[in-house]
Amino acid sequence: MLKIEIRKEHLEEIIKHCSEVYPEECCGLLVGKRCGEKIVVEDFKSTANVFEGDRRFRYTIDPKEYLEVDRIASEKGLEIVGAFHSHTFYGVNPSLKDL
Repeated sequence: MLKIEIRKEHLEEIIKHCSEVYPEECCGLLVGKRCGEKIVVEDFKSTANVFEGDRRFRYTIDPKEYLEVDRIASEKGLEIVGAFHSHTFYGVNPSLKDL
């Protein structure tokens, strides 16, 4: 089973970002590296939710912002290893759209 390692401070900052943009969904990118059966998150980047509809239920990361995060990560020898977003009204389980 693939494991993800992320610092407690990063989780706290992500939760803070989610609180700041509530009731809209927050979103962002996880940056790090794959180490065998583990993903090590070294950093993250909160991104703007540019979804053109009701942002309380969906999110879109601007492709230009994605590419910029990818470029910076590559310069540091890292890569985008995942994304995160909040569920403002659906609880903690993945929605059908998440899957």
